[in-house]
Amino acid sequence: MISAKLTLEHLYDKYGAMLYSIALEISPSPKEAEVILIGTFKKIYAKNLVFNNSPSWGIKLIKGLLATARKNYFVQLNNNCSLERFENTPLVNEIICRQKGISNFCDVNRISISDARKQLRLELASLSVS
Repeated sequence: MISAKLTLEHLYDKYGAMLYSIALEISPSPKEAEVILIGTFKKIYAKNLVFNNSPSWGIKLIKGLLATARKNYFVQLNNNCSLERFENTPLVNEIICRQKGISNFCDVNRISISDARKQLRLELASLSVS
């Protein structure tokens, strides 16, 4: 079993840069972006969540970051927000910014759930490296 510390470190290594870039886009200063990022990881640690390598972790972390920003730092984001970070990732944009489900995306774009999951993995990977 992987320790909680190692798990949190792994999550930070894999998603920290991506989350920080999102935090920078939604917060008024780099300092507040850091506080939002740290607050997000503190919540994960406090909940003692177990990491697995599912692409859904990327979505969970982004949603957690946005929730932390909204709740603790009064960042105003509506359900139809537009973040520059997601302009090249239509599925992530639908799920995060427009609060739509993956099945809705499949219906509108006439693709299978399996294809949407593949697309989601590719989009999250592109967010993690850019």
